[in-house]
Amino acid sequence: MGKMRRVWNSSTLINNSKQFLALSFFFVLSLFVTFDGGLSLHQVNAPLENLKVEQSLVVDGQDGDGGGRAGWGAPVAVAVAEGVAPKEDSEFGANEPTREVLPLIAVGVPERAPREEEVSEEEEERKEEREKGKKKEQEVGAKRMALEVLPLTRTTLATEALDHPRLAETVAVKMFGGADETVYSAAVEVVAAFPDVVLDSGAGFAARLPRGCGGGGGGGITSACVLTLTDNAPVYSSAGNVRMIALEEKIAAGTSGVKVVAGKNWEETAAILAPVEGGVASLMQARPKFASFGELFEALNADEHLKYVVHRSWDEDWVNSDFNKDIDVVVSDYYHFKALTGAVAVNRAKSREMGGTGIQQRIIVMGKEKAFDVRYIGDDFIDNQWEADTLERRILDEQVGLYVPSEEDQIVYELYYATFSKPEKLPSKLARLQELKKKLGVQDSELDLGDGQSRLGFIDSFMKRQGYAYTTPQDKSVALKGAASFPRH
Repeated sequence: MGKMRRVWNSSTLINNSKQFLALSFFFVLSLFVTFDGGLSLHQVNAPLENLKVEQSLVVDGQDGDGGGRAGWGAPVAVAVAEGVAPKEDSEFGANEPTREVLPLIAVGVPERAPREEEVSEEEEERKEEREKGKKKEQEVGAKRMALEVLPLTRTTLATEALDHPRLAETVAVKMFGGADETVYSAAVEVVAAFPDVVLDSGAGFAARLPRGCGGGGGGGITSACVLTLTDNAPVYSSAGNVRMIALEEKIAAGTSGVKVVAGKNWEETAAILAPVEGGVASLMQARPKFASFGELFEALNADEHLKYVVHRSWDEDWVNSDFNKDIDVVVSDYYHFKALTGAVAVNRAKSREMGGTGIQQRIIVMGKEKAFDVRYIGDDFIDNQWEADTLERRILDEQVGLYVPSEEDQIVYELYYATFSKPEKLPSKLARLQELKKKLGVQDSELDLGDGQSRLGFIDSFMKRQGYAYTTPQDKSVALKGAASFPRH
């Protein structure tokens, strides 16, 4: 049988053309086309000749048989192809293909990482400046938000924080109106039974008699006598050491009606000891002393039971200098502040402890008596809730190591003080106020420092927002030159 001659008819040419086009399409596709995230055709499990695509689909994140993840989580394309297997010509010379479905699988291949562009140092600097600018805008925005919300912070109660452990203190007890050695002995028994109290029997006592109850050798009994003791566990209310109130009552009950007065704070004790030779001097000698303002505030910072802020003059250079102005502080506990610092009233008779309203104190710093105005929650110097909130919002000025009001409280308080108390102080505060205004992002439309009505409006807006009231200080030494301009709500 002779060699058969392949017959090329029109049908065969058309089929072969289709196959050629299909092969060309997938060849080009494998070179240039990627599917979603770097997917390329790289494997064909069928002869490339006589191949055409019947269907294709994408299975997100699955491998060809529906199993686990493919590649790096890239999609997988699956194509079903028709393979045409060649066979011998029929008797009619026609090439009759057999149909066989073969898989055409395209597996995800990760894209090549883009080349990092070189960035100049100048561009890096510009980028850093932009980032700094954004951060600053965010900080200013946060502070503006703090100014605009009600309230900034709110403490539970606008009262002094008096309920905490305290330093031991010297207490004087005066008995008069028929006091004698029998009275003294009865008082000693009461004191001995009183918890956490120790009777002082040191220098200055003649024989067994307390100061003021007798002279040398035990003679010369007088109608009044004074004994001193140490209270190791003071408990304070706004009226003073409540334990000494209880002790006073017990001694009076045990001494047949003799009048008894116990010192319920340092100033009362000093007043009781004043007639006794050397009595006040011994108290003064025991006062704490500080080598510098820095050392003083280190001691205050270290005490966990006291909060304070330097209310004014925080922006002046005085912490490590021999500062001679009075320093205003607001404290959470007036009595505890005095115990820690050895503060003594400038005018004892007018002091808070003696029933007055005076808050001017002296503290020994650098060997000198330095003036402090000690404000406390409840003195009405400003709204009591504002004083309490100021202590809650306080911030530590790390450069000088002391606590100051938040910037929001600073700007409003300085304006409040200059508007209602001492208008003559405003010119010296303008630079600081302008700095605070910038930091807080306060616009000129909100506060014009050169306009009195604008300043007053800014203060009043803050007071309304926080729910604070305008107050008249209990301390009569505080001048309220601008009180007539208090807004009326």
